Amino acid sequence: MIVDFVTYTDTDTVQSFIYQTALGVAIPFATVDSLRMQVRSDPADSTVYLEFTTINGLIKITNYAGGAFTITMPIAKLSKLFPGIYQHSLVWTNGVTFLRTEIWRGSLTHAAGPTRWTLGIV
Repeated sequence: MIVDFVTYTDTDTVQSFIYQTALGVAIPFATVDSLRMQVRSDPADSTVYLEFTTINGLIKITNYAGGAFTITMPIAKLSKLFPGIYQHSLVWTNGVTFLRTEIWRGSLTHAAGPTRWTLGIV
């Protein structure tokens, strides 16, 4: 599956998803499972510009049985990312078998947003 994101330097990006079959049946997660998404300029590059995981709290499984999760890309990270087009993938690790399954791949198009302020100031 391909999932493409558009992000900006001046806003948080938060999106919720349900992992499901083509027929719409939810694929459940176990409480020991983890999700990891890394953003690179090219998949072959060693530099990871952004990382979102259940371990660092930027991916939260919101309904284990229903396969629901939310990815939060905070402005604190996005404001430091140079505008451009990046590649990413989301991988699910089964916490029992340690089998890694790709959920999706795609692009992340990051652009400069017009609003500026010092982070931490509302």
